[in-house]
Amino acid sequence: MRPVLQAHGVELFDLVLHRERAGWVLRVVIDVLDVPGQPASVTVDQCADVSRDLSTALDLADLLDHAYTLEVSSPGLERPLRTLRDFARFEGKLAKLWLAGASGSRATVLQARLRGTRDQFVVLETDGAATRDVAFDDINKAQLVFESPARTKDKARNPKRRSKERR
Repeated sequence: MRPVLQAHGVELFDLVLHRERAGWVLRVVIDVLDVPGQPASVTVDQCADVSRDLSTALDLADLLDHAYTLEVSSPGLERPLRTLRDFARFEGKLAKLWLAGASGSRATVLQARLRGTRDQFVVLETDGAATRDVAFDDINKAQLVFESPARTKDKARNPKRRSKERR
């Protein structure tokens, strides 16, 4: 599998084989390699190309003894953030984080702008310009939050309009 993915300039993000109502599904989630000059996200054409070549390679390897459907996709717009590398890569993006609570207390959910990493900490921008360092080990789960480009531009141009929309 790895040679096919490398040939297309992508890496494995997730791999799941499970049984669904219609039968077995092998779901391969790919991500672009974090290389300067390459697109920032997986394209539909890349998914199609990887699917075609991976299907051929898997048929030749004959690893599964039953029929299955191959699905190749990207992590999506609200992709999970799993590593410190992910937090650094998506600096400037809005994210939602579930932070571990103190023993016995509930987890905290936080939405903040990513401002990179420092050692084993994720740097977050909260409430405008205030930054906060969160230990990577204290993050139970994190994902990007999709921001509509049109809506973001509208908020920047007309803050009064935004406040009226909230009411």
